[in-house]
Amino acid sequence: QDAVDASQDDLEELLANSSVFQGDVIVNNTATLETFHALKSSLAIVNGYVDIDAKADMDTTKLQELVDAIQVTTKQFDYQATSSTVAAVTFNNLSGTQSLTVLQAGDYLFQSLGSATIVNLKDDYKSKVTKIDFRELTSVTKFQTSGTDNTISFNKATELHLTKLAFYAPLDLTIVTDEGAAMPFIIDDADVDGDQSNISLDITGPASFTATDLTDGDLTFKDVATVDVDGFEGSFTIKSGVESFSADKVSALTISAASDLETLDITGITDPDSTTDQSGPAITLTDANNGDLETVTIAGNTGAIAIDGDKITTVTISADAAGSINVSDSDDLTSLTLTGSKATGVTVSGNDSLSSLTVDTTITKGRGATAAATAALKVNGSVAVTTNESLASLTITSSNLQTLTITGNEILSSLTADSIAAVGATAGATVNIYGNNFTASKSADSENTAST
Repeated sequence: QDAVDASQDDLEELLANSSVFQGDVIVNNTATLETFHALKSSLAIVNGYVDIDAKADMDTTKLQELVDAIQVTTKQFDYQATSSTVAAVTFNNLSGTQSLTVLQAGDYLFQSLGSATIVNLKDDYKSKVTKIDFRELTSVTKFQTSGTDNTISFNKATELHLTKLAFYAPLDLTIVTDEGAAMPFIIDDADVDGDQSNISLDITGPASFTATDLTDGDLTFKDVATVDVDGFEGSFTIKSGVESFSADKVSALTISAASDLETLDITGITDPDSTTDQSGPAITLTDANNGDLETVTIAGNTGAIAIDGDKITTVTISADAAGSINVSDSDDLTSLTLTGSKATGVTVSGNDSLSSLTVDTTITKGRGATAAATAALKVNGSVAVTTNESLASLTITSSNLQTLTITGNEILSSLTADSIAAVGATAGATVNIYGNNFTASKSADSENTAST
């Protein structure tokens, strides 16, 4: 019993001399602020909850010193300024809590917080929030913005630090920052055991987004100038404000009013989650939706490819397209490279600055909706080169053509097409060559001179 009593005395002395506060910290007026400020040396660990209502008549220095004293709470931490006139404080000493709710007219700085359950950042004074910093956070149940789940939305924030948050369990997060914001970001879609689940991210604002660890799900970008995602097999949605987009495993692509897009570099794949996808993503780039597009590079497996845009200067296609390739009405286009591409046909029309062209696409029968449908297809290719007003030289090595059309190219004077070795699989072929600038010369039939 003497030993037990001695141990109890040691424990009581340890608790008395330590910074553990047994109870709740409730500050709602100047008197309670004075009380807990006087106790701040014993508040490093609060075995309870913290509830601070910051008011304009409170001493800002004492508020900051009280907040700095609290490092860990065993229950929730709730700090809310009652008006926008209350000076903002920082929370950089708080390292652990349960739920966290914060409201103030200023930055949300939690540079030591390692874990929390629900983090609710209120946006009543969001125009004053320019920085959100959770650089040490490794575990959080979910983020909220004013109670809206899985959202961090502050359109005046120029910095958002989620530097060490490798896994976000809800796998659904919407982020909105000021355009051009800095955003260190490493969230993965695999947990600590390596188990992967599809993730949904909707990102607006940061200057750039780069990811190599995400595997599948859907990603949406708006006002993110540079996007570079490798290894992600899910779907992408590109909206306005994206200037450069690069991805090496695109199974689905939606371009929605992406009027700022200048560079597109993608490699298509068939959807690994679908048993029916035989083609990969169809690629349609139109001047109406992509008016600033200048450089296009497309590889991998895709559906049909259709491109037109007044500002496009360079197009490089090496993709295996399930349908046709159509590059039309791109008046600034000066370079079109098709080497390595496969398609059911090629159309190049109305590109007024294109001076030379080689059509060396391998003509294929394409791919149907099912393997059986693909097997029933036949190779009946087509090449159409029309109304390209600056085109002077054309070379065609594509073969297996059922249709060949070369018309309306006003200055086209050089055509090399002696590699066309076969017509299409279906009997008969249609050839139209007129309205160009060829000079014809008479030739005799060496086998039947009388009929020449």
